[in-house]
Order: sequence, then C-alpha cells, then structure tokens
Amino acid sequence: LAASTRTIKLGLSTLVLPQRNPIEVAKSLATLDNLSGGRLIVSVGIGWSKGEYQNLGYDFHTRGKRMNEAIKILRTCWRGQSNVSFHGDFYQFDNMVFSPTPVQPGGPPLWVAGDSQKALKRAVGLGDGWHPNANSPMELKESLHDVQPIIQVRPFTVAVRSGIFLGDHCKLELSTIISGTREKIIQQINDYQNAGMNYAVLNFRVNSQSERERAIKQFMQEIAPAFSN
Repeated sequence: LAASTRTIKLGLSTLVLPQRNPIEVAKSLATLDNLSGGRLIVSVGIGWSKGEYQNLGYDFHTRGKRMNEAIKILRTCWRGQSNVSFHGDFYQFDNMVFSPTPVQPGGPPLWVAGDSQKALKRAVGLGDGWHPNANSPMELKESLHDVQPIIQVRPFTVAVRSGIFLGDHCKLELSTIISGTREKIIQQINDYQNAGMNYAVLNFRVNSQSERERAIKQFMQEIAPAFSN
C-alpha cells in the first residue's frame, strides 16, 4: 500500500503493543515510515483478552505498565540517535544500534487507543493523540473535559473510531455508529467535532469490497467536501 500511494496517510488501528517486542515494533514501524515517505500514523492499545496474554506467556495484569515502557522505547529508538539505551522493569538494553531512523522527526504520531480514562491519561502523558471508539458526542465531551487545559496547549489528536452507514436503514445503535442521509451524517460528524474530535477513522458497514468502494466514493463526493476546511 505504501508503494502504491503517494499522499494518503497510512494508519494502524490498533496494534496491541504489550504483546509484542517493542524493539522489533520500533524497527518495523520506522522502516514503514521510510517506505511511505513519512506518512505513517500508529495507534497502540493494551488489549482486552486475558486469554491472548496467557497464550503468549505475558501477565495480563501488568499490561498497562508494560505498555508505558514500550511506548517510551519507541520514542527512544525514534530520536535519531545511532545508539540507544533503556532501563525499565520489563525491558533493558545498552548502546543498541538502531536503524533506520523514521522520516518523521521523533517518529510517526502515536495514538493511544482505548475508551477508559486510564487510556486517555496514558494518551495525554505519553502519546500524540487519543483513539477511542465512538460513544455519543456528549460522552466524548465529558471524557475530554478535565484534560482540555493540557491538550489545548500542544499538538494533540482526538481520533474517534466509528462505523458509518450511508442510508437510513442501519439497525445498529445510533450512539455508536454514524448513519443516515447526507445531511444527518454531516450533522453527526459536526457534533463529534464540537465535542472535541479532530480526526475520524471510519469503518464503512457494508457486505462486500465492491460495496465498500462505492460507499467510499459516495462519501468523498457527497460528504467530505463539507469538511474541506
């Protein structure tokens, strides 16, 4: 995909970081950032499945602390230094040679995924953005209320992930999916923007790839121009 495109952003939503070796992740993502010419965005989360952690041999209950260290390792590896060191409770290394350096200074933007206040706190403290699933705009606004003084004074992305259905026949709960006519969808997206969202990651609810392509084209022709500014 990186080789076939030139301008669109390439995103991962979402990489369960505590289940992976952060050094390998840092190198893989830095390589992808190079291949794409600096177009990569990365979303990382702690995961929710206790069984997955057990099968991988990791302690489910320390995944939050492991996540914090792993994010710090990504940052350390992406600083642009040829040799890097890190000493934590879960990971330690000294004078490790790291290459390649990401194209984007400091590395790709890191969004922290998750709907909880702990995830939001981690995003504000360690990340470049917060990537929750869509709840109602009112719930989003309430979640962001206490951190507004912090995120308003530095670059910070609130990237809401939502399903989207173009039409009035969606049977899913409307508080967790954007749906309806052109006018209704524009209004719903505006409501999320007014609540604090400044980036939307949309999953088109369709039954086939051909339907997805038609829905994306329809969205770009009829809805996206309303947000061109």
